[in-house]
Amino acid sequence: MRTRLWFLLAAAILLVAMCSWNIIKGKLGRIATEPAGIGYFPMLEVLGEESNHLTSSILLEKTRDDWSVEIRFTPTTNFAQDTWLLPTSPFNAKLVLWGSNGKEFPLRDRARRAMELADKTTVSNSWRNIDLSRRGAKNVLGIAGLYFQVSDFGLRSAFDFPLNQDVVLQIAPVMYRPLPNQEHIEFTRQIVQLVEFPPIRVKLESNGNVEQLKWQR
Repeated sequence: MRTRLWFLLAAAILLVAMCSWNIIKGKLGRIATEPAGIGYFPMLEVLGEESNHLTSSILLEKTRDDWSVEIRFTPTTNFAQDTWLLPTSPFNAKLVLWGSNGKEFPLRDRARRAMELADKTTVSNSWRNIDLSRRGAKNVLGIAGLYFQVSDFGLRSAFDFPLNQDVVLQIAPVMYRPLPNQEHIEFTRQIVQLVEFPPIRVKLESNGNVEQLKWQR
């Protein structure tokens, strides 16, 4: 009798452990391909054009209350760490959002200020519109084929829009680099110029689907 009770207890512990492992396994596997549950959708990557030996891409995922956006660059060649500069802005891109009726949604004030970047400025002044908690700059090391993150944000931090409607999003990533007569970023008072990369335009559907749209110059 006692042996049978121990057997039943051991079986119950094993069953609980297997269920716990399946839950953990499901949560870890969600990022790659599987939705976590009701209200979540797979993460999708959309590639942009190559420019300045960099290929841009955006990762999009619809959640219960927002669209998650991550912007990346993948170098096609190696470059030194002081060739490009990322101001640590929440966006590091120029964003435009249209509704299904073609009307443009206005940027939130904080997002608009963060995107007011001078065409030419010093390294230290490029932090002017950045929150103190994020102030600083990031020199990017380029390794061919290895992506680096430009920014990661929720779309509703930039726009107030209804999630139950289709919208069209355009993202043009930006970075700073030295003037043409200079090769490297070496000090905070150095003049750098803003480079705007070709935009990526996508249709974000209310059901979580993403469709890449053609962008014409």
